[in-house]
Amino acid sequence: MFSDFGLYTTVFELHESDRCASGFVWCILHLLSNPLKFVAPLPAPLFLRMSSNEHKHKGNVAFAAGKYQEALSHYARAIKADPRNHVALSNRSATYLELGDAERALCDAEAGLAIAPDWPKLHLRKAEALAALKRFADAAAVAESARAKDEAMFADLADRFARQAQLQPYYEEKTANTPVAVRYLSNEKGKGLVATRAIAAGETVLVESPLVALQKVDNQDVVACRSCLAFLGALKPEFVPTDTSVDPTPPLALKFQTPAPEPLQCRRSCGAFYCSEACERRAWAGWHALLCPNSPGATAAAAAALRAFRQLSDQTFGRLMLAAILIATTIVRFNQLVSEAVDKASASSAEPTGSEFARLLLAAMEPITRFNRVPWSSICRYDVSTGTTEDAQFAGMGVKLSDVKASMLADAVDLLKASPMFEPRCSSLFTVELLDGLMGLVETNGANVEGLPDAQTRRALSRLHKCSDDQVPCARGTALFVVHSCLNHSCAPNADVIGGLRDAKDARIKVVTLRPVKCGEELTLSYIE
Repeated sequence: MFSDFGLYTTVFELHESDRCASGFVWCILHLLSNPLKFVAPLPAPLFLRMSSNEHKHKGNVAFAAGKYQEALSHYARAIKADPRNHVALSNRSATYLELGDAERALCDAEAGLAIAPDWPKLHLRKAEALAALKRFADAAAVAESARAKDEAMFADLADRFARQAQLQPYYEEKTANTPVAVRYLSNEKGKGLVATRAIAAGETVLVESPLVALQKVDNQDVVACRSCLAFLGALKPEFVPTDTSVDPTPPLALKFQTPAPEPLQCRRSCGAFYCSEACERRAWAGWHALLCPNSPGATAAAAAALRAFRQLSDQTFGRLMLAAILIATTIVRFNQLVSEAVDKASASSAEPTGSEFARLLLAAMEPITRFNRVPWSSICRYDVSTGTTEDAQFAGMGVKLSDVKASMLADAVDLLKASPMFEPRCSSLFTVELLDGLMGLVETNGANVEGLPDAQTRRALSRLHKCSDDQVPCARGTALFVVHSCLNHSCAPNADVIGGLRDAKDARIKVVTLRPVKCGEELTLSYIE
């Protein structure tokens, strides 16, 4: 019998032309002398292993140049030459990931780990492949178990995948059938929108409807749907309301600049208008029943408090009212969850406990907690027109901006507690601290949106106002979008957001790429609109 060392020495000393035949003889002799090794990849002869590393190097060069198919070919030759080349398996796994083939990437990572179970990079490849397959909990477990092998490599990764596992159930449905997904990028950046495949320049990657939307205070010359912000008509100047704290004129008295169908009013005739019965039902069930001054059971005092709140909201350009809508939607979701919990407990005659109510309220707040937010009281805007900050402007009037905001928040909370929407079981929603956070959420995440007239109305208004189609009156508002809020900003953006879609009269927006985007690349917007 020959030893491995002796065979390697013998083969290495053979002439170049005889190496191929001798390699074959070596394999036969090795199998005869070591039959149990047949079940695992055999260590290749020295000259074949050298060839394997050469192919691996060529693959690395192709990978660095972005030539992934060429890299795959070289790595395949390297692995064929030496099936135990775990580095080539790791590199091919990374290449498959770049090409979007996570299944093959996972197979190569696991094959490599069977050969070199202690090599950290193979654990990294496996975790990344599992994440690409949206198995984030498994990816987090792999990264966590590998932390002992390389703390620096896996500490942040394990945390990121664990956080992504928490995000996945909420955002996956909202990005279904799109080439993008919400990912947790890092502790510093938080969430971001990432391409799940290569995206061409000019491609629409997302069309999203708002979570909530509200018409701007200075847009009262236009009647818009209270639910979706669809354009319903442009009012004649003499019919434009001058005091938004007073309910609008009944719909029969509305006079539009151009022919328009009579809008549908709120079922309680509070002055809110809708484009359809579906929108009216959606708004009533979702939040309007709690914010309608004519809601069933509302006392005169409660209705007066709500109107006073609306007037106070106008001083914040409607931000307070948007925050109140978020509170109302949370209360509606909470009541639904409580009803479901009571139904489930009815069989055992067990009433939900105080801790159960707290858990349900936290669950009802989930859409709000998904937004990045800072306290409104800490935000100080810069006025480009005057070249000064809000702080400086208020200081010039002898008052502090922080004191003004604190007083306004306290008054707003008192009015909401006196309004029809107050729910004792949700008293934690009616605090200065929470309202301060919601106001900051609206200010930092609110997007400007438009509801455009249809083509015929645009032409009529264009002739009437002697202006272009782009300058005709439209419904203008502020809206919150769940997925859009995950987009980060960059000095070199690769995407843009378009509102006021010509093919949709409501407040939907779409995200469009400005240049080609690679799979796995983050989509970002410009800092300047």
